[in-house]
Amino acid sequence: MKNSNIKQKQSILLLKTANEWLDIASKTPPKENLYLDLWKENEFSLLFADNNAGKSIYAVQIGLEISKQKKVAYFDFELSEKQFEERYAEEQEQDGKVIYTHHYQFPETFFRVSINPDFIDIEDFEKQICESIENLIIEQKLEVLIFDNITALMMQDSKETKAVINLIK
Repeated sequence: MKNSNIKQKQSILLLKTANEWLDIASKTPPKENLYLDLWKENEFSLLFADNNAGKSIYAVQIGLEISKQKKVAYFDFELSEKQFEERYAEEQEQDGKVIYTHHYQFPETFFRVSINPDFIDIEDFEKQICESIENLIIEQKLEVLIFDNITALMMQDSKETKAVINLIK
């Protein structure tokens, strides 16, 4: 197939004919499904809906399914450890107090990651969070990352929004 006759400047965007894209794609192997036909390896997927629609619970269920074959890290930037426990344990009353028992047993290939509340050196947050995630990926040989709620990392400052975009990259 000949190259497109379309002239374009150096750009962040690539313009090719649909046929050229099909030709390129035909030379690459198909991607493995991670979760049904909804998420494939090396893809970035977004799950969004109104508040309290069950996105976090669904994200954990997706992660659990994937963790049957791959190491999954669920980055929970929203719930405290107690809130997480409340979702995955039975609530009982004992001596007038609520306790949580019969905790769900997650597979050893499913990890939950949260921001350390005792870590006080928040200067250059963007760099530290990205380096920490990269280190976890390497040290733990993580294969799939699920971020919930990535907007929790964003502040009002546009610099912080840039940090989230860099994290996604």
